[in-house]
Amino acid sequence: NRNFNLGLKYIVIFTLLGVHIINGALINTTPTTAIVVGVRTYFKFIPFFILPLVYEFSEAQLKNQFRLLLIFGLLQLPVALWQRFIYAENPSGDWVRGTLTTSSILSIFLISYITMVLAFYLKDRITLKVLVVLVLLLFIPTTINETKGTLILLPVALMVPVLAIRKQDSSKKPILPIVFVSIFLIGGFVTVYDTFWGHVYEKQGGSVIGFFTSDRLIKYVAPRTSGIKTHEGAPVGRVDKLVAPFQVQSKNPIQLFVGVGIGNITPSPIKSLASAEYIEYQKANLLGMSIVQIQWEFGIIGVILTLAIISCVILDAKYLSKHSDFYGAVGLGWIGVMIIIGLSMLYKNFISSSALMCLFWYLSGIVVARRQVLMRTSYLTVLKQEKPINVLNH
Repeated sequence: NRNFNLGLKYIVIFTLLGVHIINGALINTTPTTAIVVGVRTYFKFIPFFILPLVYEFSEAQLKNQFRLLLIFGLLQLPVALWQRFIYAENPSGDWVRGTLTTSSILSIFLISYITMVLAFYLKDRITLKVLVVLVLLLFIPTTINETKGTLILLPVALMVPVLAIRKQDSSKKPILPIVFVSIFLIGGFVTVYDTFWGHVYEKQGGSVIGFFTSDRLIKYVAPRTSGIKTHEGAPVGRVDKLVAPFQVQSKNPIQLFVGVGIGNITPSPIKSLASAEYIEYQKANLLGMSIVQIQWEFGIIGVILTLAIISCVILDAKYLSKHSDFYGAVGLGWIGVMIIIGLSMLYKNFISSSALMCLFWYLSGIVVARRQVLMRTSYLTVLKQEKPINVLNH
């Protein structure tokens, strides 16, 4: 189409990010092997983002792609049931990962699709019956894979599209059915979790509600930061991992803002290419979250630029959500997905997850490109409506 549908704000942010990555590698004299590992990890998803920017998919093509993704999502149910009740060698939910790499990645994917399905209902693209059936089928695998984060991400998936559309004057969709569906899903998750793992994880609270409402939560997420367990070899919680890079890098202000360089904390498929920093922090169990890896490698500036990209995509999705067509439904759902991904960065390291990241960058590219197309179309329409000036009369 000879178009590159990318807004100026993205060009500025990606340029700054590219310069920042190069500076970080030069300042830290990052080894070539680490740079190769880092580039291989971060840049392999860029083509998926660029594709929608240079080729405008038709609405029919996108609908078929979403149908294919729905089939893939529904396929997770029989696979998850087989893994949990037939294949698993122990009662841990870690065995339940569907066709994805881990149970947590499976939950993030399915919960993201649930918020998309809800958005299509709110935009009158599907009926309430279809919504209930699809949400139930997509939700069941998340109840049997022992992912506590579901109890946080699921309410976000159900609330964000509703709150976003309620701000639009054209929305008259009743929210009472969605409230009932939300209560049923959250209640169902708690019931299934307590049934399968309540007696197994009594030390972590037994009931999942008890876990989130007792002091066991602090012992689980921040045993070292809270001072409960400070001895050598003490477990490392998620908050501990989040605080660790700031504690270490604060001794070197340059590293605090620039990081240790691309690839220095990235795992390599070839173990001999892994950097010394990665081996050290991996043994200390200080990795495991996306935002932590970004802070280690790119510093505070890298984190800010990452959040800027997420914010820009949310703004573009919000712009699309104001329309009543198919793209309006996609935009409304993508607001929820972006927030889910943002929160998941504090929960799981999915930067290397091809299944999740290819879809994330591709669909983000769809949203970004569509926003730019609408902006350009609107601008051209305004130009055509302007009356030409009669030079002779002036």
